[in-house]
Amino acid sequence: MVFVTYESQIYPFGSGYACLGESACNRGVVYEVNHRYDQAIADYTKALEINPSYAGGYHNRGVAYGRKGQYDKALADFTKSIALNPRYAGAYYSRGNVYGKLGKHDDQAIADYTKALEVNPRYALAYYSRGRVYYLRKEYGKSMEDVNKAQALGYKIPAEFLDDLHKASGK
Repeated sequence: MVFVTYESQIYPFGSGYACLGESACNRGVVYEVNHRYDQAIADYTKALEINPSYAGGYHNRGVAYGRKGQYDKALADFTKSIALNPRYAGAYYSRGNVYGKLGKHDDQAIADYTKALEVNPRYALAYYSRGRVYYLRKEYGKSMEDVNKAQALGYKIPAEFLDDLHKASGK
């Protein structure tokens, strides 16, 4: 039996959830890696029919919806995932990303990244992502603080972003 974990195979946000061996969910992950999102969504849906309380399945399907640009469905699945498992940092992070993509939802994105960090204080990508939102809001001090925390946790910040942040903040 092969278990695929997000942090090592697919997603940079490190949810730590595997598909628990359910064939439909595992197959969905393979489809998603190969950009076959409709098939991935169909398999995640099958997995959720088998186990409707599987927070990871809602998260997976939400990611696939997000990659298709179906943000309302992605948000609904991330919210369901969080309702089933309020300690699922990856679901907060992913929902924050969708809010960020929608624009004009900065407060919601920051709140979700912050919640992901409350659940997992070592979630470097959540620090970086929240720092990017602060940067877009011209809150350079907060941005720098989060970027520094992400770096301290081992996340490699893109040099171009660091240069832009230093120029904008005057530091």
